[in-house]
Amino acid sequence: VTDTTANVYDIYRLDNNYGPDLSLSTINSITGTKAQLSYFATNYGQSDITGLGNEALTVTDGSITVTEANVLDGLTTGVVTATISTTSSSTLATLTGTGNAYTITVTDTTATAANLNSIDGATTVAVTATAVTTITGTASAVDTALSSSGISGLGEEFVTLSGSTAVADANTVSGKTTGTVTATITEGDVTTLKTLNETTNAYTITITDTTVAASDLATIDNLTSVAVNASNVATLTGSISVVTDIYTANTAGTVSGLGNEAVTISDTTPAVSALNNLDGLTTGTINAASIPTLSGTTAALNTAYAS
Repeated sequence: VTDTTANVYDIYRLDNNYGPDLSLSTINSITGTKAQLSYFATNYGQSDITGLGNEALTVTDGSITVTEANVLDGLTTGVVTATISTTSSSTLATLTGTGNAYTITVTDTTATAANLNSIDGATTVAVTATAVTTITGTASAVDTALSSSGISGLGEEFVTLSGSTAVADANTVSGKTTGTVTATITEGDVTTLKTLNETTNAYTITITDTTVAASDLATIDNLTSVAVNASNVATLTGSISVVTDIYTANTAGTVSGLGNEAVTISDTTPAVSALNNLDGLTTGTINAASIPTLSGTTAALNTAYAS
């Protein structure tokens, strides 16, 4: 045979009518129906047909399962072109080979980034993942999936990141989806935590600094829907108003672990009632050295000086 392309049915007729020896070494592309190619797969082991193993295979009708695709992929180093009927991401991730031209649609609503990336690597055709509403995995794997031009339909998913995630990685992932990103943040220092770039995500955060400006803690509180763990904070600094707001947040449950901190206030002319209110919110000592003048009722002043 000197043709470069062939249909499975024609090869079958040649083999049966003109045997015993059939060389197909010039053929670089074979087409056929799913049933024909399934039957033809047995010919790859026949001694009377030679020259097979590097041709492209194209399924011309219907679709094939992952198992059937893997059989065809194992027969040739050429590209296998087919529509895959399997839609489960975990099964699709078992496709063998790379560089094949599989048309694939994932119908799972939740998929791991690792599986999506494996599927993406198995085909040169963009994988349709519109049905996916939640992606799980490491920040690196999720970033790869969301960044790939080989996966279509992504960008609005909820994301759950495994392990511990650096602020920079959380920012990268959250910038690629409009959905909520759930993660445990690695860093605990206020300076780094303040660089988290969105306010709608569910980040588990533990402050590791022992002295924190109340305004900074308020900023971090606004960056996550999960209560910020501030139990390591030994000293809060700032105006009475801002520090009081942080204790209000602690009562509301958006910040946790406060109640025994020392407080260094920055006010110069506060109302003594505000100072006394703050004093009731912490068992720690309030440093009011910044106040040159204190005004209020006699009773309130007596309370402040007695504290």
